[in-house]
Amino acid sequence: NIPAGRVAAQPKTIPGAPFDSNIPGCTWHRLFLDAQIPQGTEILIRARAADDPDLLLQTGWSQMPSLYLRSGGAELPYYDPWADTQPLPERTGTWELLFQEIYGRYLQLELTIGGTGRSTPAIRALRAWYPRFSYLDNYMPAVYREDPVSASFLERWLANFEGFYTNLEEKIEHVAELFDPRTT
Repeated sequence: NIPAGRVAAQPKTIPGAPFDSNIPGCTWHRLFLDAQIPQGTEILIRARAADDPDLLLQTGWSQMPSLYLRSGGAELPYYDPWADTQPLPERTGTWELLFQEIYGRYLQLELTIGGTGRSTPAIRALRAWYPRFSYLDNYMPAVYREDPVSASFLERWLANFEGFYTNLEEKIEHVAELFDPRTT
């Protein structure tokens, strides 16, 4: 089961303030963008994290993997960020990436948006999820964590399965949203 404490981070109300997990040494999990990214355009993402917000400026940026368009829509159960836009333009939906080696209480993101001169990406919402629930730590024998390089790869690989099952578990947990008590 996924701990109930896993949540989407909310930035402070100060523009440019980092996301704050309130968890020292937090392993940041996933980034979700509700966006339209037309063919030929791109959104590149770099991230950095630290346990002290003053150290963020001294922490190097890490290039994150490319976003991919989720086939099942938003990760939030029964939420359609595009309900007001029909039909959906091509390459519109919830885009996702798995944070790679991003540890610390505070998270900063840098988004580089590249257009073609005729079109540009449009971002409707951004959500950073934390902490990562580790299948490696919770379900695998300790021998799989002995080699740091192999453990890092296995942690990220298992996170793909965790993401799939968490999505199913969230839908089951929130199934009551589909029912109207007046008609059930």
